[in-house]
Amino acid sequence: MELTYELIKPLIVKEEPGENNMIKLFFHTEGMEKPIETVAVVVPDQDQLMKNAMKMAGMAAGASMATSALANMAGGALGSMGSQAVNMAGSAMASQMMGNPADLLKGSGSEAERQAAIVNAFRGVAQFFEYDEAGKKWRYKG
Repeated sequence: MELTYELIKPLIVKEEPGENNMIKLFFHTEGMEKPIETVAVVVPDQDQLMKNAMKMAGMAAGASMATSALANMAGGALGSMGSQAVNMAGSAMASQMMGNPADLLKGSGSEAERQAAIVNAFRGVAQFFEYDEAGKKWRYKG
């Protein structure tokens, strides 16, 4: 049996959005005292991941080039101390422009990505459930 979002949807009693593309999930069916909790992480597709990485790399490269040019000009006018000061400020600026590395994982947030993440998270707790094909319902294995 292939796990799909539509198949496991009846088990989901609660979803709570979290930080960094995380979704806290609660699965429950008959015979359970309390729901089983797990976390899904929505990961962008490969194209979106590459686009995010290239964008961050481009911003860092641009900041680095600008810093080098300013440091060279400051070095000529102010000496090595001026050049070092500009380099330090430029490094801070490049770091700021790079942003949070967790931003690489930001996806389009599509419904398909969200559902795939939920199915993947369910696989981690699937051993506690079994699907009754005849009755078309889930049971708790306990």
